[in-house]
Amino acid sequence: MDRTPRKILMIGFGIIFFILIVIFSYSRFGRYINGPIMKEISIDTYEEIQDLTLAINGKVKNTETLTINNRTITLNQDNTFNEIIVVSPGLTIIDIYMVDAFGKSKTYQYNIYSTGTNPEYESTYTEALQAQTAKEDITLEENQV
Repeated sequence: MDRTPRKILMIGFGIIFFILIVIFSYSRFGRYINGPIMKEISIDTYEEIQDLTLAINGKVKNTETLTINNRTITLNQDNTFNEIIVVSPGLTIIDIYMVDAFGKSKTYQYNIYSTGTNPEYESTYTEALQAQTAKEDITLEENQV
């Protein structure tokens, strides 16, 4: 096997050409290999909040469907989403499930701890009167029967 400079140069160009084809192919079709990706999200993995509602904003890539706690979320044209989640006092687990066009899926889980409390319901005087008259009406009907 004769190793002439021309042959070495041709092999070198062939290897470089092959590497360029691989890089180009990955740049064009890499999104199909990687699956859905969460690019940005407005919450942390472990977060403490003061309220009972949480606004979740984010941006995804290569995602066909997005669900938060088993509820399908509509994506905007620029692959962003906005959703308000109601959390209970204490620990709430938020599951975000993403699926791409080829069925490849990815799940993210966030633990939210809310220190907020449920508002107490205070009845008004008119509501108390209406409840009392309704109770008296029921009692009268039972006595007549």
